[in-house]
Amino acid sequence: MSLDATADQELELPRWSRDLLRFLPLKSQFLLTGNVRDRYPWKGSAGGRARPLPLLGYLATLLRTAGVSHVLAFDPVNGFSIPLGEGVNLATEIEALGFLELNWNQSGRAAATPARFFEFLPAILHHTGARIGLLADFSSRYLCRVDLPTPDEHHWFTSALVLSHEVRPQPVGPDQMPLFNPLLWIADKEGDLPPWLVVNNPRLRSITVPPPDRASRRQLAGTLVAGLPGVAEASTADIQAAETTLIEQCDGLLLLDLVAITELCRRESVRLTDIGDGIRRYKLGVTENPWASLD
Repeated sequence: MSLDATADQELELPRWSRDLLRFLPLKSQFLLTGNVRDRYPWKGSAGGRARPLPLLGYLATLLRTAGVSHVLAFDPVNGFSIPLGEGVNLATEIEALGFLELNWNQSGRAAATPARFFEFLPAILHHTGARIGLLADFSSRYLCRVDLPTPDEHHWFTSALVLSHEVRPQPVGPDQMPLFNPLLWIADKEGDLPPWLVVNNPRLRSITVPPPDRASRRQLAGTLVAGLPGVAEASTADIQAAETTLIEQCDGLLLLDLVAITELCRRESVRLTDIGDGIRRYKLGVTENPWASLD
């Protein structure tokens, strides 16, 4: 991504994303909570319309623009995975992560348990050379009970706490900016991880991802409306009116809901000019008029 494109993208980033970028050289671990199961708009290097990305893909793309060369994700069901994105080659990523000696399948996944995840933590966070970002997804499920961890669970998170203080940043890129191998915990709420890991930890930054605002809906409106029935023959005024309707009438909904609304419109052949009807169908579900059934 060029410097101009990167600058333009950063201007459109939400506050929580800019907060993450600001603290990457200063903090070794992050905790993301709140609206972490939504979609997030991102414009590619070629510009154009924004794409709705899931959180792992969004974070991987964001980290790569900040100098993190490789991104690895983990969840307790699927194990390790490699979030792909624009310009990312799966074979190259697997080769770069070869020091972990994981058994990757063709889709870029490697089975592993939470115990194995914590076994790999020191090797990943202490790795020298190209920076590696680690996304610990669904971390709320790593503990059976946060107030009563088992001895193994207590040891896992104690090792993560020690590592947060042990690791040191290394200079990367042409400007030699210091950068950690960042570990991003993704949880439902802050209290889902041991408080002694999160509270008063100077090496961990807690970031709350808020629900989408009007600006986020505006970034995606053009992309979503472009796929509606009737857009090919619609006038510019009709397209702009449909975008405005999607922005204004979806206040309080997630961006994932906006994607679902436009998918519903395509499935039920709701035309661009009737997008308000598609929004009502999504909000209210199937409705029946009792007067229509009278003889």
